[in-house]
Amino acid sequence: PVTTAAEHIGTYVNVDGRAQRTIPAKETAHMDRRVNLEMSMGRLDHFGTRFDNWVSDQNRIDCMPAWQFLGQVAAEAGTDLGFADVRDVLASVTAIPAFAGLTYERMDAERGVSLTTESIPA
Repeated sequence: PVTTAAEHIGTYVNVDGRAQRTIPAKETAHMDRRVNLEMSMGRLDHFGTRFDNWVSDQNRIDCMPAWQFLGQVAAEAGTDLGFADVRDVLASVTAIPAFAGLTYERMDAERGVSLTTESIPA
């Protein structure tokens, strides 16, 4: 299965044309919060206890982000989508004029980026 919005890094555009990002709230079997730069460390990461459910891999759900899954399917079909990580996916989206200049850092700093409605494809 693929991850849900609570389990992967994502960018969404709301009805007002504002691009916002999501950060995973939960680790999966294919992600490690300690090495994934997009995930911040939570309180339990700093002060974990022996009762912490995320200390063991057996408690992580076995699912992966859709972009990673689609990359594996494409590879089986002999095609390379060229996505090594989620930042590569965002970089390909920014080739669309409406998303030019969009970065995770900018979305964080501005708490979402208003896209120009003239450049959003119909």
